[in-house]
Amino acid sequence: MNYDMAMQLIRYTLLTLGPLVVSRGLATDEQWAQIVGAVIVVATWAWGIYVKKGTTSVPDATAARADVPTVSPLTGQTKP
Repeated sequence: MNYDMAMQLIRYTLLTLGPLVVSRGLATDEQWAQIVGAVIVVATWAWGIYVKKGTTSVPDATAARADVPTVSPLTGQTKP
């Protein structure tokens, strides 16, 4: 599962739960919007930590070498 798939799953889950939470009086529209925003922020933060787990920084001279693979900071994919 990549970042886009994970975020889409979270968004659809929150969109499904929103009307239920608001209709039962557990939260107002404004409160639910703040909850959704907070969940998206935390999910983005957690994904960033997950993708970068186990990676280390290297000096620019080493990173510039063609035989050294690099890891995308956004997706975590390794580029040869």
